Amino acid sequence: DYSTHRSGADFFNPDKNADFTPFPEPAGNGMGYDFGVSIIMRPGFYVAASITDIGSIQWEKNLVKTDGRYSLLMNDPFKTENSDSLERAVRGYNQTGEAFSSSLPTTLRIGVTIQSDESQMFTFLPGKLLLAFDYTQGLNSSMGNITQPRFSLGMEYRGIPFLPLRTGLSMGGGDGVRWAAGFALDFHAVCLDVATENIGMIFSRKIPQNVSVAAGLRFII
Repeated sequence: DYSTHRSGADFFNPDKNADFTPFPEPAGNGMGYDFGVSIIMRPGFYVAASITDIGSIQWEKNLVKTDGRYSLLMNDPFKTENSDSLERAVRGYNQTGEAFSSSLPTTLRIGVTIQSDESQMFTFLPGKLLLAFDYTQGLNSSMGNITQPRFSLGMEYRGIPFLPLRTGLSMGGGDGVRWAAGFALDFHAVCLDVATENIGMIFSRKIPQNVSVAAGLRFII
């Protein structure tokens, strides 16, 4: 048994001979708020916190309610009448729905950053080291948000000023453990960034999946 409520933008406006429009009227309206604070605890040591997406969306257009309820005892999965019955049960029955609201994916974030070139504790270290720790906590399960906390630790080291080396480890949330790595060619006016989200998949005994490589080019004028 299931019951769903949905609302969507109409890309084919019936008032305009069903012409396609890339910018249809929104199916819902709402408002969200973000709050944050950043504190300098001491030179080179920063703490920040934020709560984002506080609010909701009210859905009022193209409303559809779908209900499905069926009981089926299947002795032979290859019988045509079984597949037809199962298809009807999955599709359910549509009817005009009522307006409803959805909470935005409210999230709490807390971060700590240490910069070696601004702190007296790392004077022995050549080059520049940046350490960052993040704690992310979803406060609801709306719109793909996850209430399972996620912890991340990242590092960037500039032994050579124009060649920052980066790596990070994150765990929790819905993605499990991820080990990211990357580097950049930073010539101030032009910067090329290259990174992978989960380099650990390359060393997996199974066929690597979800392997990704991202690159970005920045120009500073």
